[in-house]
Parts: sequence; structure tokens; C-alpha cells
Amino acid sequence: MASLIPMKSFSSPFRTFPGYTDLPSKAAPEPFEEGRVPRLHRYVSRLQNLLRVLNLGSRILSSILNITMFAIMAFILVTFNNFRHDVALARNVWPKNPKIWPTVLLLVSAALTLSVSIAPLILQCLCSQRMTRSWKWVAVGYGLQVIAWIIVSTVYRTEKALDDLWGWSCSDVATKLQGEGHADVAFHELCTVQEASWILSTVETATKLLFALCYFVLHRKTDRTNSQIGLTEGLGDGAMAVLDAM
Repeated sequence: MASLIPMKSFSSPFRTFPGYTDLPSKAAPEPFEEGRVPRLHRYVSRLQNLLRVLNLGSRILSSILNITMFAIMAFILVTFNNFRHDVALARNVWPKNPKIWPTVLLLVSAALTLSVSIAPLILQCLCSQRMTRSWKWVAVGYGLQVIAWIIVSTVYRTEKALDDLWGWSCSDVATKLQGEGHADVAFHELCTVQEASWILSTVETATKLLFALCYFVLHRKTDRTNSQIGLTEGLGDGAMAVLDAM
């Protein structure tokens, strides 16, 4: 029986033949580049989230400010009503014809603004989101509140005099009645909290104006990005790249 002849390993002639090289391996596919439209959609989503957070934050802050002002004004009116007939140093502890309407004005304004701030949240909970998501309703609401609070804070400050509750509480006469006459009304504290209420009213006005400007800027960016999405979907990424380069 013939012996088996060992076979030598076979090498491809293409490896050694002059002028030939190994065939290159197949290149790995390049990573997929995301289109323009999905990126714009994500950007719009972020802007819309910022708008919702801004709107919610402004309403929460406004609610806190107005609850505080409402509580202070209610406390002032209750104190006046409880001690309106008290006498110290042979005279009434309050002015002869006290003017209380500036205090009532700030009280009512705080209550109305609080209602306006809370109402959209209640509507959203009731699934009535059309009004709460409409930027026109938000813009009108901010505008009206800014104008209203400018008027209220200005009137409340300019009406401070000896015949209204704030001006009288901070007067030298009230200090004398409390100190020497031992009046039961703490006029110094009343003066302090009413001044704090006026400061809060100016803060309310400033924050409403700031939030309104921020909301307007963010909404303009959202509208501009939505317009770019519409053009991209209509013309294609290539055409939009040409437009951007021009």
C-alpha cells in the first residue's frame, strides 16, 4: 500500500506575485447621521418644557406673594375693626375719618390675582388644557396683571397719609398713643407689615413683567423653530443646508 505523501500548505499566488496585494477588508459602515427634523423636534420639545416650567413657576411665586399680601391686609382690617372705638390720651386711637379703601384695594387685588394664578392649574387638572396651553391667553393674562399691579402699587403708595391706615400707623401720633397712652393697638407692627405689603406688591409687578418677557422670548424661539421644521419637511435637508450656508 502506497504511503501517504504529506501535503504542503498552499499559499495563494496572489500574495507573492509582483504587483498584487491582499484585497482590503470591507470598511465598517459610517455611523448614521441624524436628520435635521428630529433635532429640531427635540429642540422644540425642550423649549415647550421650559415654557411650562416658567408658567408654573410664575404662578406658584405669584400665589405665595398674593397669599401673604391678602393675609396682611385682612389682618390690618380686622385689627382696625376690633379697636376702632378704643381711646388713649383722651382721644380715639384712629384718625377722625379713617380712609380704608387703599387697604381694601390691595386686599381685593391680591385675592383676584391669586384666583387668576390658581384657576389655570384647576382647569388643567380638569383636562381643559386648551386655554392653559394657548400662548395668547397667557400673554393677555400677564399683560393685564402687570398693568393692574403697576396701578395698585402706585395708588397704595401715593395714598399713604395721616388719614389712611398705613400712614396713620407710621405717624408720630400713633407712636405716642402706643407708648404714652398704652393703646392696645401695636401701631409699630402695623406700620412694618403694611410697608412689607407694598414691597411685595412691587415685587409682584416686577416678577410678572420679567416672566412675561421671558415667556415672549421663548415662544418666539418656538415659533421660529416650528417654521424651520415646516421648511425642512417641505424642501428637504439638502435644500435647508444650502439656505443655511447662504
